[in-house]
Amino acid sequence: MPSVGSILLLCLLLPPQPGEDVKSVAVARGRSLLDGRQFDEAVEQFQRAVEADPADPDAHYLLGISLFGAGRFAEAEEPLKRVAETYPEDAQPLEFLGRVYFQLEQFEQACVVLERAALLNPGEARTFNHLGAALLRLGRSDEALGAFRRTIELDPAFAVGHFNVGVLCQMRGQRLAAIHDLEEAARLDELDPDATSALGDLYLESGELEQARVWYGLSAQRRPERARPWVALGAVNERLGEARQAAEAYRGACAAQDAGAGPFLSLGDLLAARGRPREAAAAYRGALEREPGLERAVRSLADLAEDMGDLEAAIPYLEELARSEQPDPEIVRRLSEAREATGDAEGARAAYALLALTGDGSRRSLLALADRMATSLLPGIRDVQCAHELAQALVEGSRGQSAGALFVLSRAESALGRGDAAALSLERAAALIDPRAPLCALLKREALRARASGRD
Repeated sequence: MPSVGSILLLCLLLPPQPGEDVKSVAVARGRSLLDGRQFDEAVEQFQRAVEADPADPDAHYLLGISLFGAGRFAEAEEPLKRVAETYPEDAQPLEFLGRVYFQLEQFEQACVVLERAALLNPGEARTFNHLGAALLRLGRSDEALGAFRRTIELDPAFAVGHFNVGVLCQMRGQRLAAIHDLEEAARLDELDPDATSALGDLYLESGELEQARVWYGLSAQRRPERARPWVALGAVNERLGEARQAAEAYRGACAAQDAGAGPFLSLGDLLAARGRPREAAAAYRGALEREPGLERAVRSLADLAEDMGDLEAAIPYLEELARSEQPDPEIVRRLSEAREATGDAEGARAAYALLALTGDGSRRSLLALADRMATSLLPGIRDVQCAHELAQALVEGSRGQSAGALFVLSRAESALGRGDAAALSLERAAALIDPRAPLCALLKREALRARASGRD
């Protein structure tokens, strides 16, 4: 029979129970990963721990907060709810469960759970902050403000609490109170740009541009990788007449990590207004890189190219705009004229044909087509007889009451060498216009010239 000492030695040499060993190792590894904010890896370890000991509430709790940290909120509900039911007097699992419901946009449930947590631990500032956020999403702003104020009563150094109070006061029109708490938030957290941006907004609303510029500038310094404060700073500098500083701010916005097309458009508009078209075009192209096909940028590039007299460069942008389901007649007209000016008769004729079909086949578009056919010097476009027939049809369609149609008809008649007929059309057009208008006198003079050329 073995001695007691032999039995004790045998027990010491035996390995621990398999399940207990797996759980303890997994929990230790999981805690280390959780401390390093490696949430998905921590989840794997705590899942092993739960599988090894399904009855261990601590393993469920650690799994729940790891899932929360990983953004897997729907999965985090079950383990946290289980722990909260196991320890109904413990506020901590309730707080995390309330935050889970908030992330799942179950705000009523979040309020119920967070109110319970606040009752169990009335000295925890962050619980009241989370409760205030949930109440605010339910539209219960008075209660939300009370919860946020309770937050900073419990922890006066809690910057987020001051920020939330400041934003709510701003929403309620309590400007001085908002400034007080937002300035406190900005002071307490020297890295957070949100309070400084909100202060810039407040001063901008009241027209205090210099103060707004200071706060937006501070916000941009704190987080230069965010575009919003740079854009706001640029806009304020523009309003202050500081074009160079505005351009620098917009460039800062363009370089930001979250920059969309907006900063590039603002920079392009500013440079175009300052007479720097090539730099403006580069900015608009930057907007297109962020948002391909953006009509605002394409239109601006077309405008710039035309302003610089570079119709070849304008044509691709005008073509892109004209390809929409309902093209703007003005764009199609510009495309037609650009193609004609560059000697592309076939392209111009196609564009003029498209112009006749834009909108609802508008009279204006058809008149433009008839006028170009009557007056163009390009053989591929010029068709005076067709222009005359189209203009005549438009005059008849208006029952002779369209001065524009009569004027185009007169141009077609002049091109056909019918001076008297052209003069008659001009006189009829003049009769439809206020006799005191300068245009009326101009039409009458043109009629005299046309009649004189007819006699010749």
